[in-house]
Amino acid sequence: MRRLLSTGFVACAALVLARTAAAQDTTHVPEGVRVGINYTPGAQPGLVVIPGSGIDSVRAIVARDLDYSDRFKIIPVSDPGRGSAAGPINYGLYKALGADFAVELLDEGGKVTARLHDVARSVLANQQTATLPPPSDANFRLAVHVLSDEIVRWAAGTPGIAATRILFVQNGRIWQMDSDGYAARPLTPDGQTSLSPAWSPDGRRMAFTKLVQGRGGVFLQTLATGEVSELPGT
Repeated sequence: MRRLLSTGFVACAALVLARTAAAQDTTHVPEGVRVGINYTPGAQPGLVVIPGSGIDSVRAIVARDLDYSDRFKIIPVSDPGRGSAAGPINYGLYKALGADFAVELLDEGGKVTARLHDVARSVLANQQTATLPPPSDANFRLAVHVLSDEIVRWAAGTPGIAATRILFVQNGRIWQMDSDGYAARPLTPDGQTSLSPAWSPDGRRMAFTKLVQGRGGVFLQTLATGEVSELPGT
């Protein structure tokens, strides 16, 4: 909220300055107003993702999600900072590195336990055990993204957006990809001109425009089945 207020204040200030300058200089009246915004991010708490053995794919996705959330300053570490795999967390080490939080991911034999440690207070702040699909499952990455968003909520107070999926158009074809740019896959056939994709509120379908014989109707596609139907009156 602080960042949004700060950005909004800067934008309003820039707009006022631009209008004032235009009012003072009547010899060269521009066709439009250019607003310059200087974005200064607020203080970001330091965060480490504790290295470990096993579930490397989960750890890599979570670390990337937390980095891309723009809520934290990610501190890279190579030393797990603990005496053994089951030993206590070395809060002093992470505190010396400038970390406020430490994220620990444990393999629980088919399940993954995520733990958020409050380094400043040297306590376990929150934890959750999740059952994830196998890495070969199409929903594996989404399930990990959901876990990442929950970790962000624990640390920042509001969930992240890693579980968001993005629709985009490339060469007349609609594609879907994860928020981190991975797992891109086409949703419409090649050779068909499809435009303007939009998610349904439940995220299960998308609406888009398809050009057929010179006209563009609006179509609805169910993502799970690929079933496509044209909306009446379009």
